[in-house]
Amino acid sequence: SDDVTILTAIINLAGIVIENFRILDDLDKANNGLLQVNNKLKIVNHDLQLAQAKIRNDLEHARSIQQGLLPQDLGNTSEFKLGARYMSADAVGGDYYDVFTISPGFYGLVVADVSGHGVSSALIMSMAKVLLKTFAANEHSPQKTLERINQTFLSEIKTDNFVTIFYAVLDTRNHILCYTSAGHCPVLFIDKQTKECQKIKADGLFMGVFPDMMLAETKYTYTPGNIRLVLYTDGLIEAKCETDEMFGVDRLTEISIATVDLAPDDAVDAILVNQKTFCGESYVPEDDVTILVIDL
Repeated sequence: SDDVTILTAIINLAGIVIENFRILDDLDKANNGLLQVNNKLKIVNHDLQLAQAKIRNDLEHARSIQQGLLPQDLGNTSEFKLGARYMSADAVGGDYYDVFTISPGFYGLVVADVSGHGVSSALIMSMAKVLLKTFAANEHSPQKTLERINQTFLSEIKTDNFVTIFYAVLDTRNHILCYTSAGHCPVLFIDKQTKECQKIKADGLFMGVFPDMMLAETKYTYTPGNIRLVLYTDGLIEAKCETDEMFGVDRLTEISIATVDLAPDDAVDAILVNQKTFCGESYVPEDDVTILVIDL
C-alpha cells in the first residue's frame, strides 16, 4: 500500500516535471518566434526609416525646385515697386506668383492657386507657369492667354485640380493695366492719395474644368505713382482665429489702406504680422499663403 502510494506520487511528480519541460520548450519556441518577428520588425522599421528619409529628401528637393520657379529678383524698376511672400502649408504647395517681362515696356503680373496643396498641386502649378510664360510671349491679351492655358489643361493635362488665377499685362509706356481674373480672390486697387480701395472681383470661372470660362478683360488707365495693387491667395484671407472667425477681405483691406504709405515689401510684412496676431500663436496654416503688393 505504501509502495503504491509512493509510486503514484513519483508518477505524478514525473508527469508534472514532464509537463513543465514541455511548457518550457513551448515558451522557448515562442520566445524564438518572437525574436524572429522582432528582428523582422527591426528590418521593416529600418526600411521604413530609409523610405521616409528618401521621401523627405525628395520633398526637400521638390521644395528647392519650386522655390526656384518663383521670381528670385522681383525686378523693381522706375515704373513699379514690388513686395511678395509665399508660404506653403506643406513641403511644396499649389500657389504661384510671378512678375516677368513680356516685351519692352510690357510686364506680366500673376497670382494663382491650384486647388488643394502638396505635391500634386505643385506639379500642376509648375505646368501652369510654363504654359503662361509660353503663351504670354506672343500675346498681350490676358483673356486670350488664360483661354489658351485652359484649353491645354482640358485637352492635354486632364487633371481633377482646378486653378484660380489673376493675370494682368502692364503697359508701362501708356500706363495701362489690362487684367483678367478666373475665379480668383478679389484684387485690391488702392488710390494712394485718397486712400480709397476698389475690390476687383472675378468675372470668369476657374481654369481646368469648363471649356468656356466666360472671362472678361478690363483695361485700367492709371496715374504713375498713385496706385497700389494687393494680390493674394485664399490662404491669406481664410485663415481662422481661435473663435473660428476668418481673417477676411475686409480686414485685409483695412490693413492694406493703413500701410499704403509703406514700401511694398514692408507692407507685405505688416499684413502678415497682422494676420498672425489675429490668428493667435497656436495658428498652424492649413493652406498655402501668397501675397504680392505692387506700386504702379
